Amino acid sequence: MRWLIGCALALLSIAAYGDDDTVAVPPCPAPARLEGKYVGAPGYFVGLKKSVVLPRDAAAALAREYGFEYQGFSSSDDLIFVPSLSQVIVAMLRCEPNVDYISFNRIVDATHPTG
Repeated sequence: MRWLIGCALALLSIAAYGDDDTVAVPPCPAPARLEGKYVGAPGYFVGLKKSVVLPRDAAAALAREYGFEYQGFSSSDDLIFVPSLSQVIVAMLRCEPNVDYISFNRIVDATHPTG
């Protein structure tokens, strides 16, 4: 039920917009931070809090609850990559107690090093 109410609130926050760079407003008072901005690269990185005792289990629980599949898990960073999420789910994940931050994926140009 909590998920359904949160989805409804997040949908209302983006009802006027349909662009991929639109950010839904999380339905909680202190959401996890959202880093970066949409630049055309699909996917998100979801960083789990360092206090999470079993991060793989926490990642699997989030995937089950919100109906997504994640690819890759970095145990050194407690970081998962999710190739596709709706803005509503991003907003809801930002309210999860185990989530530290969510970051938009970036485009990296390896042909032009900055060094």
